[in-house]
Amino acid sequence: MNDIAPDLDWTPFNEANSIETVAASVNFREPLTEVAWKRAVREADAVCRAAGLTEKQVLNSVQFMVGPNQAPQAPPGAPAVEAMIFLRTAAVSMPGAGMQKRPLESLQVGRTGLVYQAMQYTSWAAFAERLEQLIKPPLRSALYSISVDNLRLEYKDNFRFAGTGKPTARKLLNADSKLIVPHAFDNERLWHSHTGFFEAAQGCRERLVQVNIDASMMHPAHQVTPDTSVRVISIGTAVQSNLLEGSSEALENEGETAISQLSTFRSMHDRCIELFREIVSADIAMRVGLDS
Repeated sequence: MNDIAPDLDWTPFNEANSIETVAASVNFREPLTEVAWKRAVREADAVCRAAGLTEKQVLNSVQFMVGPNQAPQAPPGAPAVEAMIFLRTAAVSMPGAGMQKRPLESLQVGRTGLVYQAMQYTSWAAFAERLEQLIKPPLRSALYSISVDNLRLEYKDNFRFAGTGKPTARKLLNADSKLIVPHAFDNERLWHSHTGFFEAAQGCRERLVQVNIDASMMHPAHQVTPDTSVRVISIGTAVQSNLLEGSSEALENEGETAISQLSTFRSMHDRCIELFREIVSADIAMRVGLDS
């Protein structure tokens, strides 16, 4: 096998891989009560502090305007705070913009679910270990009060055009893939492709698969003129396992249930890799390490 990556018209944003973000979500069948949510936040706060996610942000409930001269108001009975977000950030140098704070990972503890997001993905083993470390304590706490409706795993991969010809996607995407709309491959204008379907999968009621691909223009932070814009294609792959009601009732305790449900993310990751391999060209698969 040739280990030398070919010269490509499309290059990933990151040198190691094309992944910008990975998010794993655990969505509840019903919202947590105030007491149960605060207990889950306390569990998350303790583990996040120890893991270096020391910054916090509050996500408020959706607000609406009653009239043109009225202050925003929350819907009647809605909690003032919808979620607590724990963050680990770092200062990075941006060309033309100086030092900027950038999030590296986050854990969101909401009333309707938990979301762990990584913005510096290196490998599935490292992500899965961190996911269990951070999300297991608040999930175990929540399972005393509610059950889980679905698990969702989402990847976002970004590529920029680095060629000299027309910025079409034929050399980036697999022209034989049924997951991409036919007009995308030779389209010089901006476009969007969406595919979604349900499939059977072990351990869940059904599995939802979604593929979103967008062609857009990006301006460098220090150059915002038309002649400096760059064509960018973002590929979003998502796999959602809709769980059977009572599927974890046979397990003896909440900790065992949490571990069992988190282990499902491995097969979801494998499915995301299959989808991505089907979406991109053979050269791109080789460039990001999926040629074997």
